[in-house]
Amino acid sequence: MRSVYRQVRPLASRALSVGAVLGLVLPLLACANAPKMPILSEDVTGTVPQAAPVIAPLSTSLTDEDWAYGRAAMALALDPSQSGQPTTWENPGSGARGGFTPVGMPYAAEGGRVCRAFLAELSGSLPPQHLQGRGCRDSAGMWSAADVKPWKS
Repeated sequence: MRSVYRQVRPLASRALSVGAVLGLVLPLLACANAPKMPILSEDVTGTVPQAAPVIAPLSTSLTDEDWAYGRAAMALALDPSQSGQPTTWENPGSGARGGFTPVGMPYAAEGGRVCRAFLAELSGSLPPQHLQGRGCRDSAGMWSAADVKPWKS
């Protein structure tokens, strides 16, 4: 048995030496063949600003406050889960008022938006206007007016 031990011991010693060398060399070879990583600038410190949602006004006659009232009424009138009844709005601060009447059924548009055609009226402190267009709701639930033009009855 002693003779077997003397034969195995040198083999085990060599195997450990070869394993140690491979353990050091293989990672170095892997690094040498690794793809080059781009160097990023270290002086970038700002944040990326988020784009504000684009909300098309119904008319240039409306102030931002008027349009906030109008857009809420448009969302209610055009919402597919509602009855499709006309909806009116009024800004007590400016005296502007208007209304939306849905036309037709809601439909799916590009980008997952839901759209519906409408007729709109503006009055009160605003010059009287009769308009037609479509309102679209984006995936975030925000409604915007599109393709708005004068309506000729």
